[in-house]
Amino acid sequence: MLATDLHTHLDDLSGSLTQMIDSVNALSISSKSEDPADDPMTQITQILSSHLESLQWIDSAVHEVESKASEVEKRVNLSGHSLSGSGLRSRGNRA
Repeated sequence: MLATDLHTHLDDLSGSLTQMIDSVNALSISSKSEDPADDPMTQITQILSSHLESLQWIDSAVHEVESKASEVEKRVNLSGHSLSGSGLRSRGNRA
């Protein structure tokens, strides 16, 4: 479930980033607007803020998954089985 949510958020993030790049590329120096909502810098700020929120959610989800994986690993170890060859590693021990 978390992996599905993570995938969805990454897709949204990718789409927003693509939109931001397209908007920045479409800007011209002579295009000015009276409406602050149409200000390119305001739009970029809003997009980047949204990306930051998504990245913070992703970080939180990763920590939650790591915690659950660690708990499963502890339970398996307590049951007498070994995970040494299964490829499960904590985030800080990646090769």
